[in-house]
Amino acid sequence: MLPNTIIFCIGAALAASWFLAPVLFVPNSHYTSGAVVLALYLIAFVCLFVLYGVESASAVLLLSIFLTVLGKLLAINFKMAQSAKYPKNRRCY
Repeated sequence: MLPNTIIFCIGAALAASWFLAPVLFVPNSHYTSGAVVLALYLIAFVCLFVLYGVESASAVLLLSIFLTVLGKLLAINFKMAQSAKYPKNRRCY
């Protein structure tokens, strides 16, 4: 089993790949960057499964998915709060 810090670092790196991959590709290739990120997830899972077992591989995969979803939600919230077209003080709660 991998140590917790290494699991967190690998999971954070995989989660960051969702935000960094679109920057590396042409803006119109959204599906290409998504495919590259999914391939990266699959490669990381298979390598960790072979080297350390299913416990470490599944822990890294679940943590990276959790961090990705959390990051996407925070990015959406930040984008809504910083939008010039729809300022926060005019929203109806």
